[in-house]
Amino acid sequence: VLYEHIFGGIPIWLTMSSWAVLSVLVAIAFQFVAKELSSLPSQLSEFSVEKTQCFCCRNAHANPLTGEAMPCDRSLVYEDLK
Repeated sequence: VLYEHIFGGIPIWLTMSSWAVLSVLVAIAFQFVAKELSSLPSQLSEFSVEKTQCFCCRNAHANPLTGEAMPCDRSLVYEDLK
């Protein structure tokens, strides 16, 4: 006997269609993550702290909205890396 409804009155075709759509979306998400992870080794090998851009340095160590002086992010990062 085929049941026409499952889960409290939801048609079985709707339930199965929902699972199919969800499965496709999950597969697409996994493909995206796998692609991003495959590029990680080259990104890490090319990374250089000296080449990074700091918000403070790009704004002459002043808050662009208020003009107040701000400490340098780069020096804080270098201290943490030591």
